[in-house]
Amino acid sequence: MRAVPADTDVTIPVAFTDSGVPYVATAAAFKLLDENEVTLSSGDVALATDGLSGSVLVPAAQNTLAAGEASALRVLNVRANKEGGDTAVFQIYYSVVADERLLVGINSFQSLTVAHALTMQVANTEHWDKASDEDRIRAMIEARDRICRLRFDFSRVDEWDWFNRLSYANLFVPTDLSYLNAEQLLSLEPTFLRKLRMAQVVEANEILAGPDSTENKRREGLTLDTIGNVKQMFRSSKPLELPVSRRALAYLAGYVSLSLRVGR
Repeated sequence: MRAVPADTDVTIPVAFTDSGVPYVATAAAFKLLDENEVTLSSGDVALATDGLSGSVLVPAAQNTLAAGEASALRVLNVRANKEGGDTAVFQIYYSVVADERLLVGINSFQSLTVAHALTMQVANTEHWDKASDEDRIRAMIEARDRICRLRFDFSRVDEWDWFNRLSYANLFVPTDLSYLNAEQLLSLEPTFLRKLRMAQVVEANEILAGPDSTENKRREGLTLDTIGNVKQMFRSSKPLELPVSRRALAYLAGYVSLSLRVGR
């Protein structure tokens, strides 16, 4: 899917094909929708001379983001009249993206720049190193969502006096980190915030590993993994399924309550 910067004009190319076979369009109209299917604009597609393609100019005013949004979907519904009288209807999708896709307190615990800096201090991030920034961003957003499925319990932590000041509007915010806005997140005790960010990075690396990760193989029932002449044996029983990988959970040890039932 094409991504375009927010608040900019964009020209969307329209190719007239049916199951991969080009056809000549004698006329075509479009309707631009947002992700909630609200119509933003409509009009005619500007056809090329041969009628095999066209284009739609979407002005910057229709490529805006609401406050706190990192991205938004746009859908171009096209209705084309074929040479011969038939009608074809199809959609073209693109996304409008902010300059900074990872927003602290919205979809991440850190920016992509901070995450890159942390990977220099974390071992075994080969999947992160090979990935594109687009894939890294997606993995970081999913990693944050996975971590937010955990429930945190700071009642046993007595090293710092910050538990009480994290109660906002009579809500035990620390039990569910998805409730924290940017200001509240950045007010977390520095040691915990650093571990939280490192957990997000290593979980993103696990996500980028895809089905080839050891944990995914174990969940599928793998008991023997062979790479070249190296063999690794696992218990026959499947491991406990948690929202995050064991490596990410290790960074959060001492802060997470596992008394509740958790799962992916």
